[in-house]
Amino acid sequence: VFLTLDGFLGIFLILTNLGNKKNIILFLYFLGINAAVVSFIPYFLGSPKNPFYYTFHLTASVILLFVVHSYYKNYQKRKNTQKLLLFISFLLLLFSQLAFMFIFTDYPLYVFGQILQLSAFFILFYDYLLIMRGTKK
Repeated sequence: VFLTLDGFLGIFLILTNLGNKKNIILFLYFLGINAAVVSFIPYFLGSPKNPFYYTFHLTASVILLFVVHSYYKNYQKRKNTQKLLLFISFLLLLFSQLAFMFIFTDYPLYVFGQILQLSAFFILFYDYLLIMRGTKK
């Protein structure tokens, strides 16, 4: 859990300029949520009945929303396959986090969220392979 939010937060920081006041406030919010989620993990162990379970997925969704928006703008500037794949993979990660938030209503959403997440990672891996193949030429 801790590493997932840190990874999303790292991507967010790479894509944004921290000199902006709004970004600093968002960063502090994400850092606070991250600390709260991590401090209560031993008590709940990821149960959907845990209020921090939803806080984690909501925070991950918000971070991913900013990341998806940034990659969409990047794709609009330079339309190529690699940028499109990157945008689609993070969009699928966003949808998977949203699916995880609603597993209390329907447990098959968990399976759907995992499939979306796996698809996103496969697309990221394929994009990585395209990049590595392009650098060898």
